[in-house]
Amino acid sequence: MFIGRDFELNHLQSSYESDRFEFVVVYGRRRVGKTRLLREFTSDKPTLFFSAVQERDALALERFSSQVIDAFPELASVISRFESWDKALGWLIEQANHKRFILVIDEFPYLAESNPAISSILQHLADGPMQQSKLMLILCGSSMSFMEHQVLGIKSPLYGRRTSQLKLQEMNYRESMAFFPGWSDKDKLEAYMSVGGTPYYLQALARHKNYPQAIIKELLTPTGLLFDEPASLMNQEMRNPAGYHSLIRVIAQGATRVNQMATKLQETSSSVSHYLDELILLDLIEKNLPYGEKKGHPFYSVKNLLYRFYYTFVSPAVSSIAYGLGEKVFYEAIKPRLNEYFGHVFEEVAKEYLIILQQQARLPAFYQGFGRWWGSDPHLKQSIEVDVLGLSDHHVLLAECKYQTAPIGVAVLEQLQYLAKIIHPQKQSHLYLFSRSGFSDRLRQAAAHYPVTLVSWEDLIDP
Repeated sequence: MFIGRDFELNHLQSSYESDRFEFVVVYGRRRVGKTRLLREFTSDKPTLFFSAVQERDALALERFSSQVIDAFPELASVISRFESWDKALGWLIEQANHKRFILVIDEFPYLAESNPAISSILQHLADGPMQQSKLMLILCGSSMSFMEHQVLGIKSPLYGRRTSQLKLQEMNYRESMAFFPGWSDKDKLEAYMSVGGTPYYLQALARHKNYPQAIIKELLTPTGLLFDEPASLMNQEMRNPAGYHSLIRVIAQGATRVNQMATKLQETSSSVSHYLDELILLDLIEKNLPYGEKKGHPFYSVKNLLYRFYYTFVSPAVSSIAYGLGEKVFYEAIKPRLNEYFGHVFEEVAKEYLIILQQQARLPAFYQGFGRWWGSDPHLKQSIEVDVLGLSDHHVLLAECKYQTAPIGVAVLEQLQYLAKIIHPQKQSHLYLFSRSGFSDRLRQAAAHYPVTLVSWEDLIDP
């Protein structure tokens, strides 16, 4: 069963229905579901789906020729293979002169590696015969640096030829929960908060009966599908994987400033900054400033939730896991810390919830975005922070998020009311409280007399 991706499918369908030449670039990190999306989209359409692999160009052309002949059996009596990519692609374009046809080249970076001229060949065809055809060309790739620089970049032969692009992101928490139809709502959300919205990771966990069993079997067992996943991806993407592993580990363990990382790793700050830039490109690390501000002292955090969970809990316990003690690690070392750990991730869930409401036009204003904010209290001269801040021209949204076993008390509302008076006080404020365990009676009574929105667990599960 295919889950989610409505926006992406609708975009591809709209391009398909244009009935003119379309050149769509689809890219995103490995495991995020690009191939599955394109398979779903093309399942009921005339398509040649070519998956490039690491091989000699002659073998790639031979495989491509075979697929073309399989798709057009009348060719078999004429040729056994095409002499060149020009001829193979040119023949396909002719077939699309009068009827809609899709050509998907999946993992395009592999093809470009074996034949560096392929981008120039496609440029020549896109500037000429493709323009008059009904071909829909889709280039797909997982190498983020290659796709952004060698396909979309200004120095690429293909620059300016695409008609649209899709950078496939992880699914949000609501889409991700659909992978676990037999689980409790708590287990579904905690699965998302542990591995994020990458379909491959979610499918790995969904093979089990509940959250604890899934984490133990897939992350805390040497044979689990996700046990080596961070190392596997890093080894494929990076020339010096050990350096990147070490950097993510120290960030997950609390070294969030460049100087702190440099000290821990005994590296120069410029070297650390280079590593950070590469990890940001891969969507594994993010640079954080107070939301709405362009200057300040940034800190860095692990953006990818599987990596955050792995380097917080799994990496420090690999020796115990190797001895078959994964279950003991979960119940004695991980489970007692989960509420505190999920408290920070819960802020991300709250942001996604607000984005869903904004898409449904259910917020009091249209906000430019949402993010965490921190700064200094001008009156008390002490640090203050807001879990989620949203800004528009005349409105400000402030939200506090609590992932705890006890209901939120009225003191949390009073603190948020105070913050609303000193953070963008010229704007009209809207307050939101998110709670895993509900709200005290006193808080509910106070909320009846003050404009604050209480977002319960049930609200999150079914926005």
